[in-house]
Amino acid sequence: MIRRVATVVVALALLGCSCAGREASKAIEKADRAYQAEQYDQARAGYEEVLRRWPNSDAAIRAEEGLERLAKVGATPTPDSP
Repeated sequence: MIRRVATVVVALALLGCSCAGREASKAIEKADRAYQAEQYDQARAGYEEVLRRWPNSDAAIRAEEGLERLAKVGATPTPDSP
């Protein structure tokens, strides 16, 4: 019985991680699309959201790269950006 409960707990934890990963991927893809459309304010907001919500994810690495691209094109940071 304890083994079964432990298995369910682990499965639920993994499911939660998987859902968070999908959310982060969707958010970074949306920010990338905004960047490609030269909607730099929306792109910046998306990248910053990814860094805030999923700081230790693969998407966070892409968000940092996106912010670097924005800096190269001269897009100005939002007032409350770090």
